[in-house]
Amino acid sequence: GTRTAAAAAALGGGGGGEYEGFNFGEAVDEDLLKGCNWEELETLRKAGGWGDFKQAQIFIGCRDALTPCHYDLVHNIYVQVQGWKRFLLFDPCYGECLYPYPVAHPMDRCARADLEKPDDHRFPRLREARCVEAVLGPGDALVLPAGWWHHVQTLTEDSISVSFWFDDD
Repeated sequence: GTRTAAAAAALGGGGGGEYEGFNFGEAVDEDLLKGCNWEELETLRKAGGWGDFKQAQIFIGCRDALTPCHYDLVHNIYVQVQGWKRFLLFDPCYGECLYPYPVAHPMDRCARADLEKPDDHRFPRLREARCVEAVLGPGDALVLPAGWWHHVQTLTEDSISVSFWFDDD
């Protein structure tokens, strides 16, 4: 709707058909706009020196849902709406310790090492990787710069989160 385009324009997204922002459908888009503090997102975007707002993605999951270790090519403000999630965060300097798939492989931004069942014989450098654990609950937000590796597990039966993705400047 009109407010969706206005929010996109306020965050640097294009209007008039250029806007890729949400992809949930107008009803969910409108709910996101009402419940989102766009001023805070814009403040974080500017503080990080990030480029334009790219899109938002909603995640709905259940207890023990797992997103294996990977990194994204865009900056992310990850907001936990309902339930709890646990993140293991790795600085990009530890990327080689996570044994990424080769470049141009369909999973080239994913770790081959399984953090749930580490195999010291197959992936010995995994022991060198250092991470920070972050547990997010309702209302918490996590800033994930592009290139940071993250491994995510849902801790509660019902979980809803939204990622707001931004381009590099």
